[in-house]
Amino acid sequence: MRLSYSDRFSMIISLLLDAKQFLSVDDISSCLQISKRNVYYTLKDINALLSRNKEAEIASIYGKGLRLSDRQKCFLRQYQQKINGMDVHSLTQSERNSLLYCELYYSDQIWKIKDFEALFDVSRFTVIDDINALKEVLVRFSLEMVYDNKLGYTLVGEEYAKRRAFYYFFSAVYEIIKKQEYLMSSFTFLNEDVYAHAKRLKKIESSGTGYYECSILALACVLSNILKSHTMQFHMDDVLPNEVIAKELAFVKAEYAILPDVEIRYFAACLYCSSISRSGFFNDKKHLETLARKMNDIFYLFSTIKFDDDKDFLSLLMKHLDISFLRYQYGISIDNPLIDELKANYGLYFDIAKQAVKVIELETDIPINDNEIGFLVLYYAGYTKKMEKEIPKIRAVLICA
Repeated sequence: MRLSYSDRFSMIISLLLDAKQFLSVDDISSCLQISKRNVYYTLKDINALLSRNKEAEIASIYGKGLRLSDRQKCFLRQYQQKINGMDVHSLTQSERNSLLYCELYYSDQIWKIKDFEALFDVSRFTVIDDINALKEVLVRFSLEMVYDNKLGYTLVGEEYAKRRAFYYFFSAVYEIIKKQEYLMSSFTFLNEDVYAHAKRLKKIESSGTGYYECSILALACVLSNILKSHTMQFHMDDVLPNEVIAKELAFVKAEYAILPDVEIRYFAACLYCSSISRSGFFNDKKHLETLARKMNDIFYLFSTIKFDDDKDFLSLLMKHLDISFLRYQYGISIDNPLIDELKANYGLYFDIAKQAVKVIELETDIPINDNEIGFLVLYYAGYTKKMEKEIPKIRAVLICA
């Protein structure tokens, strides 16, 4: 029976944990009936897992083999206990499609329906249903997912649009990484090279400005992809002025001089949009006020609470929209550590905010992810609590003739 990557990953860890003495690559290859190349490839990712968790890499002694330290054994046992409760079947269709798109964008593999069946351990019917749902979302990014007998499934559209879609889907993937990191071992778009780029990009924080972890990791994926595929030239409009992104521009030029100018400016702009906070306004204030008032009007329709009466609240919302609007334009994904709590405790606010952001979606022509909506919920819920107001609970019976 052919082992999946996640099976190999788990079984090699088990062999290392059970080994009384040194264990050679030949021993692992023979025991699992897989090639030595696959063993080396999987060991590389196990070492990457150890490294990400500040553990030393597996000791390898020439002529003897591999051996875990007591500290490594303790970590990997805890890791295996944790992942025993994780299951790919727990993923929703939206989560599967987010993973599917990211893998399709990054991987060089020829993807066919049977590959998606194996990846998610679902039926052919479920895969086809997932693909149809994914295609509907991709239309909003001006992208198509097409099938060819020789090439399998591929993405058709502008590179800039592919990246915007990647950031959108990666936002959901980031939530999976935090909760079920083990599931990610089956996907190539998060590998040692990507984490190395993320570590490199994180160096920009030494300047004092903080950046969203989700954004940094997503940008590292795109960087890794274009460097390995050598597709480093694309057309992009609306690049932020050099004087606005001066710090990020200098950083990217220093770290990635190999990139052409358009890519350097692109990643600098993406980093600027990924910052946690910015002072001042970049976008036109009147335009931001119009958007904020339209969103407040929608909130009023659903909640009967007026927000525009408070100029301080309007100003705060405008300031948030200023940097977030740039993220919407570039498609940058961010992480919101409170998202699950917000959905559970402020579900009604979340539902209304989803309607309110349609004002933004109409302008940017892309869907807004849940993490961004969550930040808006914080503003609206915070305001109503401060003003000691509540959204009325309406009970109604609809009778159709």
